Amino acid sequence: GMYTFMTGPEDDRQPVEARFSYMWRKLNGKWKIVHHHSSAVPKAPTNAKEEAEQKAEVMADEMYPIAQQNFKKWNDALLAKDYNKVAGLYYEDDLSFLPTVSPKFIQEGKATKEYFMNFLQKLPDGTITADKVQPYGPDAYLHTGMYTFMTGPENDRQPVDARFSYMWKQIDGDWKIVHHHSSAVPAGNAPASEAEEFTLTTAQDPEPEIDSKK
Repeated sequence: GMYTFMTGPEDDRQPVEARFSYMWRKLNGKWKIVHHHSSAVPKAPTNAKEEAEQKAEVMADEMYPIAQQNFKKWNDALLAKDYNKVAGLYYEDDLSFLPTVSPKFIQEGKATKEYFMNFLQKLPDGTITADKVQPYGPDAYLHTGMYTFMTGPENDRQPVDARFSYMWKQIDGDWKIVHHHSSAVPAGNAPASEAEEFTLTTAQDPEPEIDSKK
Protein backbone atom coordinates (compact mmCIF):
# COMPACT_ATOMS: atom_id res chain seq x y z
CA GLY A 1 0.00 0.00 0.00
CA MET A 2 0.89 3.67 0.45
CA TYR A 3 1.96 5.63 3.53
CA THR A 4 3.16 9.13 4.34
CA PHE A 5 5.99 9.86 6.75
CA MET A 6 6.30 13.18 8.52
CA THR A 7 10.01 13.88 8.97
CA GLY A 8 12.27 16.60 10.33
CA PRO A 9 12.39 18.74 13.48
CA GLU A 10 9.19 19.63 15.29
CA ASP A 11 9.08 23.18 13.89
CA ASP A 12 9.70 22.09 10.29
CA ARG A 13 7.98 18.77 9.62
CA GLN A 14 7.93 17.67 5.98
CA PRO A 15 5.77 14.95 4.38
CA VAL A 16 7.32 12.08 2.40
CA GLU A 17 4.96 9.86 0.44
CA ALA A 18 6.03 6.24 -0.01
CA ARG A 19 4.87 2.75 -0.99
CA PHE A 20 5.19 -0.38 1.15
CA SER A 21 5.16 -4.16 1.03
CA TYR A 22 5.22 -6.19 4.26
CA MET A 23 5.31 -9.96 4.66
CA TRP A 24 4.44 -10.95 8.22
CA ARG A 25 4.74 -14.50 9.54
CA LYS A 26 3.77 -16.01 12.84
CA LEU A 27 6.84 -17.65 14.36
CA ASN A 28 6.80 -19.31 17.77
CA GLY A 29 3.55 -17.58 18.52
CA LYS A 30 4.79 -14.08 17.58
CA TRP A 31 4.25 -12.10 14.36
CA LYS A 32 7.53 -11.18 12.66
CA ILE A 33 8.34 -9.21 9.53
CA VAL A 34 10.14 -11.51 7.10
CA HIS A 35 10.02 -9.06 4.20
CA HIS A 36 9.64 -5.27 4.07
CA HIS A 37 10.02 -3.16 0.93
CA SER A 38 9.56 0.62 1.14
CA SER A 39 10.14 3.13 -1.65
CA ALA A 40 9.46 6.84 -2.17
CA VAL A 41 6.66 7.55 -4.62
CA PRO A 42 8.34 8.34 -7.99
CA LYS A 43 7.57 11.54 -9.80
CA ALA A 44 4.85 11.31 -12.41
CA PRO A 45 6.30 10.62 -15.86
CA THR A 46 6.49 13.69 -18.08
CA ASN A 47 6.73 14.10 -21.80
CA ALA A 48 10.30 14.63 -23.01
CA LYS A 49 9.16 17.66 -24.98
CA GLU A 50 7.49 19.13 -21.91
CA GLU A 51 10.65 18.56 -19.85
CA ALA A 52 12.75 20.33 -22.49
CA GLU A 53 10.31 23.23 -22.62
CA GLN A 54 10.27 23.54 -18.83
CA LYS A 55 14.07 23.48 -18.71
CA ALA A 56 14.26 26.12 -21.45
CA GLU A 57 11.81 28.35 -19.57
CA VAL A 58 13.86 28.11 -16.38
CA MET A 59 17.08 28.85 -18.24
CA ALA A 60 15.48 31.81 -20.05
CA ASP A 61 14.27 33.22 -16.73
CA GLU A 62 17.80 32.94 -15.33
CA MET A 63 19.44 34.43 -18.44
CA TYR A 64 17.03 37.36 -18.89
CA PRO A 65 18.54 39.61 -16.16
CA ILE A 66 22.02 38.88 -17.55
CA ALA A 67 20.84 40.06 -20.97
CA GLN A 68 19.46 43.25 -19.44
CA GLN A 69 22.73 43.92 -17.61
CA ASN A 70 24.76 43.39 -20.78
CA PHE A 71 22.55 45.70 -22.82
CA LYS A 72 22.85 48.38 -20.12
CA LYS A 73 26.65 48.00 -20.20
CA TRP A 74 26.57 48.47 -23.99
CA ASN A 75 24.25 51.49 -23.84
CA ASP A 76 26.19 53.08 -20.97
CA ALA A 77 29.29 52.95 -23.16
CA LEU A 78 27.33 54.79 -25.86
CA LEU A 79 26.26 57.46 -23.37
CA ALA A 80 29.88 57.84 -22.25
CA LYS A 81 30.83 58.47 -25.91
CA ASP A 82 33.59 55.91 -25.44
CA TYR A 83 34.00 54.10 -28.76
CA ASN A 84 36.87 52.02 -27.38
CA LYS A 85 34.66 50.72 -24.58
CA VAL A 86 31.76 49.96 -26.92
CA ALA A 87 33.99 48.20 -29.44
CA GLY A 88 35.60 46.26 -26.59
CA LEU A 89 32.28 44.49 -25.95
CA TYR A 90 32.47 42.87 -29.40
CA TYR A 91 34.52 39.70 -29.90
CA GLU A 92 37.33 40.59 -32.29
CA ASP A 93 38.37 37.07 -33.29
CA ASP A 94 35.01 35.81 -34.58
CA LEU A 95 32.50 38.60 -35.18
CA SER A 96 29.42 39.10 -37.33
CA PHE A 97 28.20 42.73 -37.14
CA LEU A 98 25.55 44.28 -39.40
CA PRO A 99 25.15 47.86 -38.08
CA THR A 100 22.08 50.07 -38.26
CA VAL A 101 23.55 52.80 -40.42
CA SER A 102 26.43 51.25 -42.34
CA PRO A 103 26.39 49.17 -45.54
CA LYS A 104 29.40 47.20 -44.31
CA PHE A 105 29.48 43.64 -42.99
CA ILE A 106 31.90 44.10 -40.09
CA GLN A 107 33.92 41.10 -38.96
CA GLU A 108 36.83 42.53 -36.95
CA GLY A 109 37.69 44.99 -34.20
CA LYS A 110 39.17 47.90 -36.16
CA ALA A 111 36.08 48.31 -38.35
CA THR A 112 33.86 48.06 -35.25
CA LYS A 113 35.77 50.90 -33.62
CA GLU A 114 35.56 53.01 -36.78
CA TYR A 115 31.80 52.49 -36.94
CA PHE A 116 31.23 53.63 -33.37
CA MET A 117 33.52 56.63 -33.74
CA ASN A 118 31.05 57.79 -36.39
CA PHE A 119 27.84 56.58 -34.74
CA LEU A 120 28.58 58.23 -31.38
CA GLN A 121 28.56 61.64 -33.07
CA LYS A 122 24.76 61.23 -33.14
CA LEU A 123 24.72 61.02 -29.31
CA PRO A 124 22.60 57.83 -29.28
CA ASP A 125 20.74 56.55 -26.24
CA GLY A 126 18.92 53.23 -26.66
CA THR A 127 15.89 51.90 -24.77
CA ILE A 128 14.51 48.39 -25.28
CA THR A 129 10.77 48.44 -25.97
CA ALA A 130 10.21 44.69 -26.56
CA ASP A 131 12.57 41.74 -26.32
CA LYS A 132 13.09 38.01 -25.97
CA VAL A 133 16.03 36.01 -24.62
CA GLN A 134 16.77 32.50 -25.91
CA PRO A 135 19.59 30.69 -24.05
CA TYR A 136 21.98 28.36 -25.85
CA GLY A 137 23.53 26.60 -22.91
CA PRO A 138 24.83 28.34 -19.77
CA ASP A 139 27.33 30.56 -21.60
CA ALA A 140 25.50 31.90 -24.67
CA TYR A 141 22.17 33.50 -25.53
CA LEU A 142 20.30 35.22 -28.37
CA HIS A 143 18.73 38.57 -27.44
CA THR A 144 16.25 39.89 -29.99
CA GLY A 145 13.61 42.60 -30.06
CA MET A 146 12.93 46.28 -30.64
CA TYR A 147 14.66 49.39 -29.33
CA THR A 148 14.30 53.11 -29.72
CA PHE A 149 17.27 55.43 -30.02
CA MET A 150 17.12 59.08 -29.10
CA THR A 151 19.64 60.89 -31.29
CA GLY A 152 20.79 64.40 -32.06
CA PRO A 153 21.75 67.48 -30.02
CA GLU A 154 20.24 68.06 -26.59
CA ASN A 155 17.84 70.73 -27.85
CA ASP A 156 16.60 68.61 -30.79
CA ARG A 157 16.49 64.92 -29.79
CA GLN A 158 14.75 62.65 -32.30
CA PRO A 159 13.50 59.06 -31.80
CA VAL A 160 14.50 56.27 -34.18
CA ASP A 161 12.78 52.90 -33.86
CA ALA A 162 14.91 49.88 -34.74
CA ARG A 163 15.09 46.09 -34.49
CA PHE A 164 17.98 44.17 -32.97
CA SER A 165 19.54 40.73 -32.71
CA TYR A 166 22.47 40.17 -30.35
CA MET A 167 24.30 36.92 -29.80
CA TRP A 168 26.29 37.12 -26.58
CA LYS A 169 28.80 34.49 -25.50
CA GLN A 170 30.84 34.17 -22.33
CA ILE A 171 34.49 34.01 -23.36
CA ASP A 172 37.26 33.70 -20.76
CA GLY A 173 34.80 34.84 -18.09
CA ASP A 174 33.59 37.95 -19.97
CA TRP A 175 30.38 38.39 -21.94
CA LYS A 176 31.14 39.34 -25.55
CA ILE A 177 28.97 40.13 -28.57
CA VAL A 178 29.70 37.62 -31.33
CA HIS A 179 26.80 38.73 -33.54
CA HIS A 180 24.85 42.00 -33.73
CA HIS A 181 22.32 42.91 -36.42
CA SER A 182 20.46 46.21 -36.09
CA SER A 183 18.08 47.79 -38.60
CA ALA A 184 15.71 50.75 -38.64
CA VAL A 185 12.03 49.78 -38.61
CA PRO A 186 10.72 49.90 -42.22
CA ALA A 187 8.80 53.00 -43.24
CA GLY A 188 5.50 51.12 -43.18
CA ASN A 189 5.73 50.89 -39.38
CA ALA A 190 7.47 54.15 -38.53
CA PRO A 191 7.44 57.69 -39.93
CA ALA A 192 9.72 57.65 -42.96
CA SER A 193 11.20 61.02 -42.08
CA GLU A 194 12.69 59.68 -38.85
CA ALA A 195 14.22 56.41 -40.05
CA GLU A 196 15.29 57.63 -43.48
CA GLU A 197 16.84 60.87 -42.29
CA PHE A 198 18.76 59.05 -39.56
CA THR A 199 20.02 56.40 -41.98
CA LEU A 200 20.93 58.71 -44.82
CA THR A 201 22.68 61.42 -42.84
CA THR A 202 24.67 58.98 -40.75
CA ALA A 203 25.66 56.75 -43.64
CA GLN A 204 26.93 59.76 -45.57
CA ASP A 205 29.06 61.11 -42.74
CA PRO A 206 32.77 60.53 -43.41
CA GLU A 207 34.34 57.94 -41.16
CA PRO A 208 36.88 59.64 -38.87
CA GLU A 209 40.42 58.41 -38.51
CA ILE A 210 41.12 56.30 -35.42
CA ASP A 211 43.27 58.07 -32.88
CA SER A 212 46.15 55.66 -32.34
CA LYS A 213 46.85 57.24 -28.96
CA LYS A 214 43.56 55.92 -27.53
